[in-house]
Amino acid sequence: MTYSVNKDAIIFLDIDKENSYHTIAYDYKSEDVVAIRPLEYRLLKYVFENKFVDENQLQEFSVNNPDIDEFGELISKLVGKNILLANE
Repeated sequence: MTYSVNKDAIIFLDIDKENSYHTIAYDYKSEDVVAIRPLEYRLLKYVFENKFVDENQLQEFSVNNPDIDEFGELISKLVGKNILLANE
């Protein structure tokens, strides 16, 4: 399985750095605005910069970012909110 960022849900802006990497994303299925915390931002930016990542790359990211608790749940949450897309 590979993952990519839903480009309709989030845009990475320079101002995000000034906001300590807090931003928002839009779940267009439920029309909810979702707060993106710095840890989520770091993950989404990593996936975005790589165009897509596979599960091995996500595991490596997780190991290199031990401050992200419950990594699997975070991935599930972002996929569930249609911010991170899972592709077979």
